[in-house]
Parts: sequence; C-alpha cells; structure tokens
Amino acid sequence: MSGQIFISYRREESRWSARSLRDRLCRDFDPNQIFMDIDAIALGEDFVEAIETTVAKCDVLIAVIGNNWLTSKDDRGNRRLDNPEDFVRMEIGVALKRKIRVIPVLVDNALMPQSTDLPEELKPLVRRNALLIHDTSFDGDCQRLATAIRQVLEKVAAEQREKERLEAEQREKERLETERVEKERLEAERLEKERLAAEQREKERPAAERREKERLEAERLEKERLEAEQREKERLKAEQRQREEAEARQREEKERLEAEQREKEPLEAEQRQKKRLLNPMPISPIILLARGESSSFSSIAIASDLKTLASGSDDNTVRLWRVSDGELLHTLTGPKSQIDEVAFKITGVAFSPDGTLLASGSDTVRLWDVSSGKLLRELEGEMLSVECVAFSPNGVFLASGGESLDDYTVRLWRVSDGELLHTLTGHKSQINVVAFSPDATLLASGSDTMRLTASQPPFPYWKKIGSFARNRS
Repeated sequence: MSGQIFISYRREESRWSARSLRDRLCRDFDPNQIFMDIDAIALGEDFVEAIETTVAKCDVLIAVIGNNWLTSKDDRGNRRLDNPEDFVRMEIGVALKRKIRVIPVLVDNALMPQSTDLPEELKPLVRRNALLIHDTSFDGDCQRLATAIRQVLEKVAAEQREKERLEAEQREKERLETERVEKERLEAERLEKERLAAEQREKERPAAERREKERLEAERLEKERLEAEQREKERLKAEQRQREEAEARQREEKERLEAEQREKEPLEAEQRQKKRLLNPMPISPIILLARGESSSFSSIAIASDLKTLASGSDDNTVRLWRVSDGELLHTLTGPKSQIDEVAFKITGVAFSPDGTLLASGSDTVRLWDVSSGKLLRELEGEMLSVECVAFSPNGVFLASGGESLDDYTVRLWRVSDGELLHTLTGHKSQINVVAFSPDATLLASGSDTMRLTASQPPFPYWKKIGSFARNRS
C-alpha cells in the first residue's frame, strides 16, 4: 500500500515512545513509508520551506503528545509552542493547513491539550479524535492506530485514483477538442490558400507570358554568349600549348646544364678536399689565452652557432670567448657567500639552443644574456649547490641537478619567467649530470643511480618511469 506517514514528536520528552511506535508500525507498513526526523536540513536551507515540503508529501501525520508536550520550554525558559519557529508547531500547523489527516497519539498518560493553551494555527488539533497508548496494551493500541492509518491511506489512494481518472478524462477531452479545432483551422487555411493561389495565377498570367518571352530571348542570347566563350577558350588553349612547348624546351635545356654541373661537382669536391689536406686548420688561439687565467676550468660549453665558447672557473667566474680569434668577450661574476665571503665554484654551464642565453650553476642557477653579458635572473630555490644544468632542445625548459637542504634534487624551471615548475626527488647522492631527450619528453639524471622521468599530458607534468643503478660488483 502506497502513502506516506509522518511522526511528529518532541525529541527531549517522547523520543523513545516515538521510536517504539515507529518500530511497531513497521510491522504493518513499509519502513520507507514512515518519516520520523527532519534533522537532515542542509546548511543554509530555509528550514520553514524544508518542513512545509516534507510534511506536504505525507498523507497522515501522527502527533505524539507526552506529559511535557504542552509545557516544554527552551534554553531561555520560554514555552516552545509559543515560538512560531518551533519544529513541532510548524509540522502540525502545516498538516492542519493542508487538511492532511492528523491523529493525536497520547503517551505516558498525557491528556489532550485545551484549545486555549494552543497557538491559533494549532487550535483545530483539539477537534481531532485522539488515541491513548498504554504500556500494558501497547500492541493492541498500535494495531488500532495501524488500522486507522490504513483506512486513511486507502481513502487517499482511492481519491488520488479518482482524481487522476478525472484529470485523464479531462486531458483526453481537451486533446480531442484541440485536434478538432486544429483540423478545422488547417482545412480553412488550405481552402483559403487555394483560393488566393487561383486569384494570384489569374493576375500573373499576362506577366507569366511576358516572362516566358523574355526567358526565350535570354536563352538565345546565352547560347550565343556560350559559343563566343567556347571560341575564346579554344584560342587561349592554342596559345597555352605554344607556351608549354616553349617551357618544355627551356626545362630540357636547364636539365642538360644541371646534368653537366653534376658531372663537374665530384671533380670540384675532390679538388677542395686536396686543398684542405694541404692546408690544415691552425690551432685555435682560445686555448692559449685560456691558459693565462688564475684559476682552473671546472666547466665548458660551445654555442650551437660555433661562434661563442663559455668557461666556468673555481672562482665563481664565467667567461665568454669568441671562437674565431680567441678574444675574451665578457667576464660574468656571481656574488660571494654571505657567510665566509668565499667564491663558489662554477660547476656547470650550458647555452640555450638558439645561443642567446647561458645558464651557469654554482650556489644557485643564473641566466645570462650572451650578447651583453648581463645577468637576467637568479632562479629562486632552497639549494646548497648546483652541480649540472641543461636546456631542453626547444629552449622552453631548464633542468638543474644539485643538493638542497635535506635531499639531492633535480629541478625543472620555465626559461621565460624563471618559475620553478617541478622538484624531482629520489637521488641519494650528488647529481652529476642531467640531459633531455631530443623531443623534450624525457629527462635523465645521474648520480650513483640513473633516473629517467617522462612527461605526461598536459606537458610539463613529469612522472618517474625508471631508475638504473651502477654495477657495483
């Protein structure tokens, strides 16, 4: 049997009586039909609307009334029923307002309240026949209540079925009437269109004859135009054939000359090779100039255009040399330690793929402008030392390997703004080398083990895919 049953009770005085009543009713009705608590009101939801919505869905409301139901007070000492926002007052008030069957159930020898003791909207409650439930006859009293509820639900279901039947009949009548009216409207529109079309055809007959005459004249003129265009096309095709024949002769001549050139190229290449063997390239003067520096070289790199060489020294100095004549172009110096004023060793230098930027590693990673020798930025990070640096082949990213405060890490930076994108951990000793794959999707790093990290879409999020240990046997 369908239908909803709502149990309204005061939690501080009738909780166990209400729950016992619910458990007994579950023997006669589906537990899903019985709603007992309205505590699950979401934060921010209007509880008045929530109560009205929930109570409106029920067909029977059982008002459990105990000894303190009428006189129960809140924390401020005010009678709860005098508060318009009291849950019990709102639940019963909504049910009475919507003419939902309300059955007062008296427990713990409680008496039915007088109308003078109730708020205005609850006064009709005293006119409802109440059921007194005793502990000694609890099961029989609940059976009487279940019988009364079942009669109400059957009546509500019958009324609902009758209402649905009448509504269905009304909808069917309206549908048939709508179809009849629509059919008559369409028929009237069809007849009107035919009448108007006949009148229009009669009006347009002289004009149609004139248009037909004009159409025939236009077809004659179009035919003459097409014939003239055809003759012009044939003339242009003849001219095109003549041009193509001339171009073909020119291509044949060009191919002949190219064939002769290809025959000469092996001989010319052989002669150039002989000249190179007879005149070997002299030793670069850069090596001679570099020997004069006061400190030893710790790192070195050559730009992709073979025009600039960078060297890093133990005194935290990077020098840029011109490859063609060995001239020192710039001396790039980083700051000394703030603790003991000792210069850091330059442990790694690397050119960007286009040769415009230079990265150096010592106590941190620095980016330099190759043409001006100016420091562009120091990359932020809690690092004790940087042992190696490498640009990605597309020049978008820069990787560094070194020691941080509590670990050995590989760091991935974005070159355009110096933002630290990722810190890759896992190495247990000094990281000596980092390298990108040609497509920038893999990054390898090496210490006492080698770790391979792969990017996952969307780039550049990275994921370790392998670790390779040295053979220690």
